[in-house]
Amino acid sequence: TGIGMTPEQQQRIFEPFSQVDASTTRKFGGTGLGLAITRQFTRMLGGDTSVESEYSVGSTFTVRVPAELPPDALRRTVMPSARDEEDDDDDDASPASLPTVLVVDSEPAQCDSVREYLAGYGYRVASTTLTDDCVELARSLNPDVIVLDVMNSGEVNGWDVLSALKRDDRLAAIPVVVQTKFTEGEKAHAIGASEYVSKPLDRAQLFGSIARTRARLPPSDGERRALIVEDEAATREILTRMLRRDGWQVRVAENGRVGLERVAEETPSLILLDLMMPEMDGFGVLAAMHGEPATRDIPVVVVTGQTLTAAEMERLNRGVVSVLGKGLYSLEETLAHLDAALERQRKLSSDAQRLVRLAMAYLHEHYAEPLTRADIARHVGLDEDYLTYCFRQELGVTPIAYLNRYRVNQAKSLLTQTDKSVTFIAQEVGFTDSRYFSRIFRREVGVSPDAFRRA
Repeated sequence: TGIGMTPEQQQRIFEPFSQVDASTTRKFGGTGLGLAITRQFTRMLGGDTSVESEYSVGSTFTVRVPAELPPDALRRTVMPSARDEEDDDDDDASPASLPTVLVVDSEPAQCDSVREYLAGYGYRVASTTLTDDCVELARSLNPDVIVLDVMNSGEVNGWDVLSALKRDDRLAAIPVVVQTKFTEGEKAHAIGASEYVSKPLDRAQLFGSIARTRARLPPSDGERRALIVEDEAATREILTRMLRRDGWQVRVAENGRVGLERVAEETPSLILLDLMMPEMDGFGVLAAMHGEPATRDIPVVVVTGQTLTAAEMERLNRGVVSVLGKGLYSLEETLAHLDAALERQRKLSSDAQRLVRLAMAYLHEHYAEPLTRADIARHVGLDEDYLTYCFRQELGVTPIAYLNRYRVNQAKSLLTQTDKSVTFIAQEVGFTDSRYFSRIFRREVGVSPDAFRRA
């Protein structure tokens, strides 16, 4: 609907009193408050409001709120200041049963403000200023969520506290909501924060962030349940053995249709999904899951041997936590990706993740060409160093390391399916130096190209 917006206008459309056309002759009226209020309400409910727009064509606004929240996640439906006094008499929940939030802030007044706000919604709140004892206090409390201010100039650095929390085996799984500058959100995710909110603090935004982190927690029984949707029996068996050795409960499906039946029978913690399958492919599964509120938030890791184009990568940007190429990752690396997906540890923003996947598609299509890091960065419009940072966060490797792995994987197929020479195959997959190719091949596979062919 509407007249559409430029990217710059989209950045500020949710600000109070903001209008695309502020002139006295504008066609569409309004005060510019509606969208700001809508976003605030949806965030209070643990959701969000977003926009997609094309200038002079129109805009699509999407409101998403959880179909269900944990029973204790939202104990009040009005703001604390508007509660009736008799509400306090109705609160029959024992304090021990309430979720606990630890607030760590550099300003005592801010600690008190956040504590009062969250307590009004049924949370038990402990608060402390940034000191050397923060981590020890977290160990003793074992809270459900930690709210941490890292924008401080005192003796104790908030970023160091976040790092210490994520290094501690007892505390690493506790979700942390970080208060920081908008520009440092990526850094917060990289260190391990589940969510971040910008300062000055929007309390409704903070509440929404806490509600989302609690909604993402794994089942209370602690079980990790994986569903493998894969048509190749050998791949199903390899993935099943790998996951069971790591303590997962595993169910399998040989195509997308059966996979959706398995999901309806029992909701998995995580889905490993192939794309090329009979009856219903992986894209069909993703579309069906996204259309159902009960399944759209199940984390999905795509494991595929298919060469994905930019358009296909774009289709995976909604609902897919990771895209792993078959044969490109060790068992340990694959398990690390799955654990991160299960914990919903999105390390990059959706825009940065989209650009990484666009770069992956570019490499899939041009791997046989003499590519440099600068070529890849130029294609997606990123600084070279930032591109490398994004690749490390999303895939665990640099762009060139990913390119070499992909080339080696293509070479393995040529070595087993053709009698072409190693030198010819090296050039065929993008290596100009056959000796360098052999060195990279041995490092990735463990044997030389000739030995691999003989085996």
